[in-house]
Amino acid sequence: MIEDVGSLSAATCHEAGHAIAAVLRGLPLIQVSIRSDGRNGCCLTEEPSDVYLRLQDNDEEAIRWAEDKMVMLAAGVEAERALRGSASAIGDGDDRTAIGNLIAALIPPLSATAPLPEQDEHDRVVEERRSSVYSRATALLTPPAVQKALVEVASLLSQKGTASGAEVEAIVRKHVPFAKKVG
Repeated sequence: MIEDVGSLSAATCHEAGHAIAAVLRGLPLIQVSIRSDGRNGCCLTEEPSDVYLRLQDNDEEAIRWAEDKMVMLAAGVEAERALRGSASAIGDGDDRTAIGNLIAALIPPLSATAPLPEQDEHDRVVEERRSSVYSRATALLTPPAVQKALVEVASLLSQKGTASGAEVEAIVRKHVPFAKKVG
């Protein structure tokens, strides 16, 4: 946990995590914002066209995008943990659902009549994939330079309520000068 982040809300830390991860994973970040209630936010990235159809066809570019997007989604709650020492229950529900949808697109579903051992194995594989995504998000946000960028983006969101992709990228490059797609 980083000291002196008491004034930063869970939402600003959460959305800063999404934004930093988007930049570090090479996802085109449009903007990140906190809603006027200060409890929720939004991080917008560009999505390739027909990505879910392309995932069904095992398109390598679509699979890479899905992996990057899942790490970006998981980075919200992991940034809260890194900066505040714990995560709020509010912010992770939609992210977990979106990660689950991407995992479902990557791992073929079983038929409803599949034998129980196959269902158990499928559930294990899905949970391993989800756990791996959160572990990669944690590793991405662990370096001290990245945490400094997290604090700066969260502070910017606290002050302005919104930041462009270019603003976030400039902050990341300032703290992590050789930043390129990592993780």
